[in-house]
Amino acid sequence: MFGITGKHLEPIHRLAKSLYSDYDTEKLGAWAILFLCCGAIAGRNSLWHDIVKNSDTFVCSSDLAKFIQGAEVCTSDDYAIRFSERIKEWSNSSHAIAVVEKRMEEYSGKISDAALLCYKTWLTLAVMLNSLHDIHREELLGFDCQRWVSMSGSKAQSYGWAELFFAAGIFLTAEPSVKWYKMASAIHGMNKLYKEDVAALFEHYAGKNLFSKSGS
Repeated sequence: MFGITGKHLEPIHRLAKSLYSDYDTEKLGAWAILFLCCGAIAGRNSLWHDIVKNSDTFVCSSDLAKFIQGAEVCTSDDYAIRFSERIKEWSNSSHAIAVVEKRMEEYSGKISDAALLCYKTWLTLAVMLNSLHDIHREELLGFDCQRWVSMSGSKAQSYGWAELFFAAGIFLTAEPSVKWYKMASAIHGMNKLYKEDVAALFEHYAGKNLFSKSGS
């Protein structure tokens, strides 16, 4: 899945445990937006371009024989791209937007318009993810695979929600309908205690400081 391994995501997992009380990689929740943002940030880093470019093709272990024979099967990259379509839908849900607008009315005039928009953008997706807390990947995407193997069969990977969000972020890095940079700004701004940790995490994937004048 775009060259992603568990090791690549360890820094996000460590911080997510501190930031989110609902952190559970087996369940959808607002925590997943951090992985989406880190993936989108990585998608603009030339080092990650190389990782994606040189990544192996992984297929579900049960589909390996079909793939070798030339049959069309869902690769892990296809899986992430399919999932990215869901994120586009959720990020622009009219129902969630209406809920957020009502919830954020009391903050109008108390914080800057720019900050308010960032929080609204983050909260819209958070509302959707929290509403889907108990949904399974197979129910959502019509397909799930616990064990993915490389085309040669020499490597195996497991991909869960965390990997899907990070990979979707890579794919959506230039997608105008998913304003992940506003979500990233909201995450950075709303976690006062961990503000420096969030900035350092984003810098890790960007290769530069996103919150300095030179890195903006």
